[in-house]
Parts: sequence; structure tokens; C-alpha cells
Amino acid sequence: MIKLDTSINKPILLVTSPRTGSSALAELLSVKNDYTLYNEPSWDYKKLHHFLSVCELYSRYILKETALHLKKYYPTTFLNRDFYTILLRRRSVENQILSLYISTVRNTYAYRLNDISINDDIVLDVDKLVKSIKHIKICNSAVDKYNFKVDLELYYEDLDYNESKYLITPKPKNYVEFKNKALAIIKELL
Repeated sequence: MIKLDTSINKPILLVTSPRTGSSALAELLSVKNDYTLYNEPSWDYKKLHHFLSVCELYSRYILKETALHLKKYYPTTFLNRDFYTILLRRRSVENQILSLYISTVRNTYAYRLNDISINDDIVLDVDKLVKSIKHIKICNSAVDKYNFKVDLELYYEDLDYNESKYLITPKPKNYVEFKNKALAIIKELL
């Protein structure tokens, strides 16, 4: 896992899109480097307001946000600050879409070591799959258009999450059959 140079001494901005392992990476970086983690505060107005009110007081924090939400909810003056910026992507957009679809159907977006094991079948709903495809395309486009300084670019597929309390999205029992059907649709629409 990544151990940051302690001389960085500035906030870390983790810019990402959904289903890239960003929660696990942010948690590991936070623990290993003794930084406070703010995990997507934009999802809750009170958390976002609190974060923006305290972020100027200290520098040892990690802000993990999607590029889409950074553009939508954060002022440019904030984004122009001197961060150590990590851009996290996924090489396999198809697997990213599948992960989003499975998590959406289950209504579970983070899987932890102590969670009850999931042993289910996933039904392919073409409309939901199309929504997942569109959402990932929009979010990944926002990452591609992120035009602020980036210090480090990482890919989900290159990281080792063994030390994380998070798990990769557990595959349903019918994953191979589901994946084959879903990939045929994804390849048509990408």
C-alpha cells in the first residue's frame, strides 16, 4: 500500500468516480499516514458545510470525492488550494459498470470484512444497466476533464487492498451468466 512521504504536510485530495476502490484507498491512506478522512461529505449538506468550515484549520486530512461532485459542490477557490492530489481510475470500465449495477441492485455500496456473506443471484434489468452505464460515463468524463494539478495517478487494478477493512464487491452466484449478458449490452452502448 502507499505510504506517503511525511514531508508532504498538506491535505490530500482523492479525486475519483464510483466503484474504483476509493473508499478502501482513502481509509488505508488515512490510517497509514495519520490523516483525518472526509469521505464524500457532499452527500450530506451538514457534513459538507462542517468540512468546508474546518478544512482551513489544519492540513492533515484526506478529502475523497468524485470529480463530478467536486465540480458541482466545491468553490473554485477551494479546488485551487495546494493539495497533494491523487486521481484514481479504473482501467476496466466494463467491470466498473458491473460493480455499480450489482451494488445498486443490492443497495449496498461498501462491503466490509464483518458483513454477512452475500450469496445471491442478480437479475439483469436492462433499464437499470443502462442507467449504470450512463452514470459511469458521466462520472468518468468528469475525471477525464479534471483540470487541476494532479500529483499521482492510480488505477484500481494496480492496488493491493488486502490491508483494508473493505472488500471488493462480492460476486453473485450467477455472476458468469449475468456478466456475459450484461457485457453484450455494455459493449453495444459504450
